[in-house]
Amino acid sequence: MQLRHMEHTYKVSGMTCDNCVQMVRKTLESIDGVESVVVTLEPPQATLTMHHHVATNTLNNALQAIGDYRISEAHTDHVKTKANQEQPEVRHSMDHSQHGPQKGNDQHMHHDHHRMMIQDFKKRLWISLILTLPVLLLSPMIQSGLGVSWSFNGDSYLLFALSSMIYFYGGFPFPGGYF
Repeated sequence: MQLRHMEHTYKVSGMTCDNCVQMVRKTLESIDGVESVVVTLEPPQATLTMHHHVATNTLNNALQAIGDYRISEAHTDHVKTKANQEQPEVRHSMDHSQHGPQKGNDQHMHHDHHRMMIQDFKKRLWISLILTLPVLLLSPMIQSGLGVSWSFNGDSYLLFALSSMIYFYGGFPFPGGYF
């Protein structure tokens, strides 16, 4: 399987010196999905090699955070293989901000999946922590350490039910629940 990359060339406005070139290059390289960047002052342009397409709006937002720089109208698209052999050139506008996920390129969806997993982990952690408090308070070992004795009919069943909920709900992702 050959690794495919996209290469986009953009005009860059606002650059006046070599320092601007370096700032623009470093900023563009820090964007997720951008593999490499070549920025030149004459002509003022940036050529980006990407793992997946990055929207022009995303590039401009990153550049505007460091100064009065703007990327506009790209010239060409190249698709490269792992051996860096160029495929036929395809000419079209580079503003793909309205596109959804493309076949074979679910990088954006992959990041959203991880974000959702993190949110689910947080939710499970907080619920498990809340359920842990009554388990600790009902545990005979903890009660003897505190010098108290709280008991009622069915407390051992409640202790078993709460502990089971913590184990199964809180531990769901770990034995492969997400995969």
